[in-house]
Amino acid sequence: MFGSTSIDVMDMEQRGSEKMKFKDIPFNETKMPKGIQAMLKFNKFDLSIIKNESSYGNAKGLYEIAVFSGDKQIEMPGITEEGDTVKGFLTESDVEGIIKKMLLVTGTDPKTTKYPVDTKDTEGTRMDDSYYYFRKESN
Repeated sequence: MFGSTSIDVMDMEQRGSEKMKFKDIPFNETKMPKGIQAMLKFNKFDLSIIKNESSYGNAKGLYEIAVFSGDKQIEMPGITEEGDTVKGFLTESDVEGIIKKMLLVTGTDPKTTKYPVDTKDTEGTRMDDSYYYFRKESN
């Protein structure tokens, strides 16, 4: 169950969800900190999924997520804890569950962003159907 609703998150299949599984998430390598990151777009929200040298849970092979609205990291009830904007120590299954919750909260399937670009990039490279930009890691 999600929050106090009577909707089971597994009911998403009936809503026409693309049923994104962890293996379908397109991760990009990061150089600093060394690791991987993926960004998923849900309407006006972006879900960052990372595992790198400084992420919560990395030493155990686990993942960390954060939710963004525009360029601001935010709390999202049911996704992050009150007073916190990140959630760490997540298994692949936990990340799938968060993706399902984001679908329920936003009412949209995730769109992937494959190519991170610098926020100061004057070319303004577009990523899929979103315009979410985030910094390239420094070389």
